[in-house]
Amino acid sequence: MNLQNLARKPPRFSVCRGSASDNILLNMLDYAKQYLSTGHSWIKFDIDNSKITTSQYETDYDFGELRKISKLDIKDVMLMTV
Repeated sequence: MNLQNLARKPPRFSVCRGSASDNILLNMLDYAKQYLSTGHSWIKFDIDNSKITTSQYETDYDFGELRKISKLDIKDVMLMTV
């Protein structure tokens, strides 16, 4: 299942003060896939404020311990979205 097929716009990743662990990022991806598969078109993961916001609700979410993002991490994410 491809997120681009589920949403009107392709997913965008923005860099915040830190990043969640790889397992949390995979959980976020699964969460987004499930939510977007129900016909909704957007979801926002606010890591800085520990929240998930959609057009239907806003809820607290534990993103776990944050870590610094390196330039190498950003290159890896960019390769994954191609």
